[in-house]
Amino acid sequence: NYPGFPEGIDGFELGMRMQQQAERFGAETAYVQVMGMDLHAQPKVIETNEGPYYGKTVVLATGANPRKLGLAKEDALVGRGVAYCATCDGEFFTGKEIFVVGGGYAAAEESVFLTKFARHVSILIRKDDFSCAASVADQAKNHEKITVLTNTVMEEVSGESGLTYARYKNTATGEVTEYRSKETFGVFVFAGYAPATEVVKGIVALNEQ
Repeated sequence: NYPGFPEGIDGFELGMRMQQQAERFGAETAYVQVMGMDLHAQPKVIETNEGPYYGKTVVLATGANPRKLGLAKEDALVGRGVAYCATCDGEFFTGKEIFVVGGGYAAAEESVFLTKFARHVSILIRKDDFSCAASVADQAKNHEKITVLTNTVMEEVSGESGLTYARYKNTATGEVTEYRSKETFGVFVFAGYAPATEVVKGIVALNEQ
């Protein structure tokens, strides 16, 4: 809900209204794919699949995408057990087992949120503890429906019509655990975000973030 609308409004409609407001003041909207750009030209040139656009200034607001684990079947299981957004997909796993991969703020906070739906949540942390503030981490550590597994990495996920198998390893002890289930379960990955900056790579200065 957005407080400026007493009747309530969802994010999509809010975005549309903001676009309409901007267009009322002269902004133009183009749904195109950016293929490249020349930021040294005057005016600057944005090459798209619908032809070039010219402007004095270019504002980059390309967003970011969730970082993936890089597992063999991860992409194939997105939307069928593997997820990156607790708010979006948590309810699909009501009454089921959920694994959360990550040790930062998002992993701790979203794990607690997921207990509203899940039967149980296991958090797999690569390091020996959470990397976020203790006040946030403690909520996950002390939750009755959450088990925290430190020094642990997810090595494999698989399944036919959904996610039914996961293998993870304790890097400190070398112990490997295989989790098999007749019912599907969830793996939520909170490993940070990668900025969508490929379109300007080599054009503007970028750092690792």
